[in-house]
Amino acid sequence: MADKNRRLPTRFTAEQAKKLLFATLDDERSDSEQQATSDEKDTNENLANASHTSSDVESGTSASEEEKHEMDVPTADLSSAASRPRNQAVRGGRGRRERGRGARGPAKVSPIDGVANGPPGGGSRTSARDVYKSKNGDEIWQKKCSGTRKYAPQNVMKLTPGPTAYATRHADTVCDAFQLFLTPRIVSIILEMTNKEGETAVGETWKPVDEAELNAYFGILFLAGVYRSAGEATEELWDGCNGRQIFRAVMSRQRFHEISRVLRFDNKDTRSVRRSTDRLAPIREVFDMWVETLSKSFVPYENVTVDEQLVPFRGRCSFRQYMKSKPAKYGLKLWVLCDASTSYAFNLQVYTGRVPGEPAEKNKGERVVHDMVEIIKGSGRNVTADNFFSSVTLARQLLVKKLRVCQSGNRMSKSDALRLAALLVSGSAPP
Repeated sequence: MADKNRRLPTRFTAEQAKKLLFATLDDERSDSEQQATSDEKDTNENLANASHTSSDVESGTSASEEEKHEMDVPTADLSSAASRPRNQAVRGGRGRRERGRGARGPAKVSPIDGVANGPPGGGSRTSARDVYKSKNGDEIWQKKCSGTRKYAPQNVMKLTPGPTAYATRHADTVCDAFQLFLTPRIVSIILEMTNKEGETAVGETWKPVDEAELNAYFGILFLAGVYRSAGEATEELWDGCNGRQIFRAVMSRQRFHEISRVLRFDNKDTRSVRRSTDRLAPIREVFDMWVETLSKSFVPYENVTVDEQLVPFRGRCSFRQYMKSKPAKYGLKLWVLCDASTSYAFNLQVYTGRVPGEPAEKNKGERVVHDMVEIIKGSGRNVTADNFFSSVTLARQLLVKKLRVCQSGNRMSKSDALRLAALLVSGSAPP
């Protein structure tokens, strides 16, 4: 047993390795059968562990195949013995075992994410710095990928993105494309309510608005936006010298002001009743019909985003918002679901603020995301949202709807970030 405990040289020949191994085998046979079995097991374990710590042996590994067969020793045993470092001692019996740095351990699998915490694919042992554990200990996330995974069903998209069959069938001209969103039903409501208000406000001198004039009025509004004339006075737009001729050609400035004054989208007689429960009552019916046309005309691609948008507005409105981080500061806040590839708005909600007397809404971000993605549930898309909307709870709930969440931003808590990453890697929705 003394030969087994001696220190080994850094470099030695294959013949020296052969003598060392035979001497070790002779010592093992001299012990009792039980002791010899234990010694052989420990020696083989130490030889396998030591093979990961040194790769600087040239002469020992250059032996020919004939010499290896004559020694009747496996090649892995020779290379392991030759690569053992100088300070590596081989201890027999049931004494203390000295393991190499490359010791392999069984991979531990989290019941939540199914990610191996041990050596992926039998590699070197994973450092503790490469493994993260959530605060409650339920999820474990690893920096390195554990291997090839099956394509998750949450990412399988079966619909063809782009314009829908309905849109391509009904949009042959630019005017047809415009009417996909401003449908005849919406136009008829606006005409009816506008003419009703005009008769009440103007009186007998009121000239009813027809569909052609209403479309011309909307065209002027769009054209003013194209010319970036939001801050320009209407007198300047219709000015004969410095204004644009197309505005004067469409309608007079007085008629434009007259229509703007009486333009209505609902029945003003019943508005007070509806407004008691809905601050968006003056435009609710038309707005919901318009949002519905957005999903009928286009199918978004695999990546969508949920975020807020501030529409600049400084007029009188009970739910006007002030947002310091936005360029406009004041305006109407919208929740928007957009296609990430085309920036197409697929679903919208107007934030009307908290109803007076009611408590503040909890988990508002999660509620908004659920409302926005209800129209695309089960489609296998990826939903990107910032830290205001994202949470581990939301990710689990959306996995049930066959949707995935990707958070943008860097203000999420560390524990939630790790749990979210583990959940996304797992591709399943644990209870």
